[in-house]
Amino acid sequence: MADESKNDVGSEEEDVLTCKPIKSLELLEHWNEDKLQTFRESIYSVSCIPLARRTDQDSNTPRTLVCHDMKGGYLEDRFVQGTSARNCYRFYNWLHIDTFVYFSHHLVTIPPTGWIDAAHRHGVQVLGTFITEWDMGKSVCNDILQTKERSHAIADILVRIAAYFRFDGWLINIENEIQEEKIPVLCDFVSYLTDRSHVQIPGSKVIWYDSVLDTGKLDWQNEVNDKNSLFFDASDGIFLNYCWKDEHLQRSANTGREKNRLCDVYVGVDVFGRNCYGGGGYNTNKALEMIANHGLSTALFAPGWVYETRGEDDFIQNDKRFWSLLHGYLPCHSHCELPLATSFCQGCGNKFYLNGEVVSEEPWYNLSLQELQPLISTDNRSDSDDICYTTEDAFMGGGCLKLHTHLQQNEPVTYKLFSLDLDASEKLFISFTFKLMDPEVEVYLIMKIKKESEVETSLVLGEEKSFKDESSHVLNIESLKGKTFLPKMNSTLSQENTWTTRYFALPEEVTPCHLCSLYVGLHQTESSAESIQTTVLLGQIQLLRNQDCDMLAPDVQVQMISDKVPKSKLSPKEPYRDIKWLCTNNESVMYYNIFTASRDKQFLVGHSVNSMFRIGNSSLEDSEIIVQPVLQTGTVIPLAACKRGVL
Repeated sequence: MADESKNDVGSEEEDVLTCKPIKSLELLEHWNEDKLQTFRESIYSVSCIPLARRTDQDSNTPRTLVCHDMKGGYLEDRFVQGTSARNCYRFYNWLHIDTFVYFSHHLVTIPPTGWIDAAHRHGVQVLGTFITEWDMGKSVCNDILQTKERSHAIADILVRIAAYFRFDGWLINIENEIQEEKIPVLCDFVSYLTDRSHVQIPGSKVIWYDSVLDTGKLDWQNEVNDKNSLFFDASDGIFLNYCWKDEHLQRSANTGREKNRLCDVYVGVDVFGRNCYGGGGYNTNKALEMIANHGLSTALFAPGWVYETRGEDDFIQNDKRFWSLLHGYLPCHSHCELPLATSFCQGCGNKFYLNGEVVSEEPWYNLSLQELQPLISTDNRSDSDDICYTTEDAFMGGGCLKLHTHLQQNEPVTYKLFSLDLDASEKLFISFTFKLMDPEVEVYLIMKIKKESEVETSLVLGEEKSFKDESSHVLNIESLKGKTFLPKMNSTLSQENTWTTRYFALPEEVTPCHLCSLYVGLHQTESSAESIQTTVLLGQIQLLRNQDCDMLAPDVQVQMISDKVPKSKLSPKEPYRDIKWLCTNNESVMYYNIFTASRDKQFLVGHSVNSMFRIGNSSLEDSEIIVQPVLQTGTVIPLAACKRGVL
């Protein structure tokens, strides 16, 4: 794999709450989760977001793997509690991918916690990387492959690392020659690692990178053939090198079909275009079209090309352009779990918002706080119809969706947000929060459903005058009297361009039904001019069941673990405290906001997805701690209802 500019991970004086790779075989051999438990730093790096359930694709449906490689890895994403950096790279096209690999050129790449959390929320598996390269790699392999027993011991450690940090397997990248007599041991190592991973981490995967041959020679094949198929047979899939041509794909497809594993062949595509079909960049779609013609899966390497080569300031638009060219070749997954609630936050922002109010003026970046991402595509009526993520404003978190369009009278514009695979067997409550820039525009949702007839019907959730046609059924807005949502600010339209929240309930004649997709639509009101240019912000969507609406606010009890003072260069620059809390219903919480309170003023100091947080002592002088839950339903528990911890 390409070796771009490397990052010397961390420094001796930086905050210890960072995710780190394992750089040497000696350190790998001495890795022990029991010893790590004595150092609380490692506990912070453990993901606590389980892998969400998503609709299973047919076994014959090609899959998509994304391999993240950026400047050696472990940049701003390494900070467990986030950072105040601005305009950092993030990924949001989760609905189009199956597997995410975090890659670096260190021996063992442990994915940073934020990537695991964000991917798992979307049902995407995350793999770490085990890599050996060149002369040093040859020495490491000679050591590991002395005997099967020794190779099994190393494989067992890799399985334990993945289980401890809660990611989902490994990419094995051996890019050095192997002594021919040790090839059987290497093949057994891959097979053993795959089998043990399946036992210890159900559903996990081990992917082999196309590099070493059955003779031990390092010779990239760009296809599956008799020279490398023994490693394909020993693993869950093979990641082909990038220098392929059509005849390579044809032979790989033939081999895949013979083994009944066509979709386990992941064809490598280097977005930087190095010796790659189509040249990469904005021509990456040409390679994907070729791959799709053969029914093979895709391994997209370094899509951060957009961020690295096209600039940080224009990343949102450039990244949207890049992915919109690929969407037609990438199967899309559907959400199949309730509640479904999102503010569309990508895990970053110039400020931090709660219920439309700014609670922090500082820029922030924390992928663990990324919420469910929609299908941001350009499949609309014209080039003027645009939907993108913006950090200019937000209802919750750091950003929201910005819909910009040219509206003609009686010609509404719709944007697909989610594919769904959900059964609504009981009453379902829906809300959406938006901000209008033009009072002559109406915002509504369209929910595509199926009942017994299996005929898809459109339900429009909006004002009675909202757009409808012969295939649509406008819902009568049912009052939610007697149904109490947890408190939400600004739930009605005001005069000063603030957020509006509308609530709906599916009536009894609609349920039970199957939910297929969700759209947002814009149209002009009857009193508007012939055509207008308009912008609408979409801040939040909620699909909730009865039990979600009736959920009691969790009780949080704050405790202090200990004080710490610097004792060496490995310690932080100032004394700190580790704070933890007990929550009566931790599963109902998406993340926690941590505030300090002093003299009736509250200051947001950070966020956590687990039940602990590290804070500097200087932030705690004459202060109390408030831990504020943000629920999976998208509702924030008011600060006044949160208990204070006196430290």
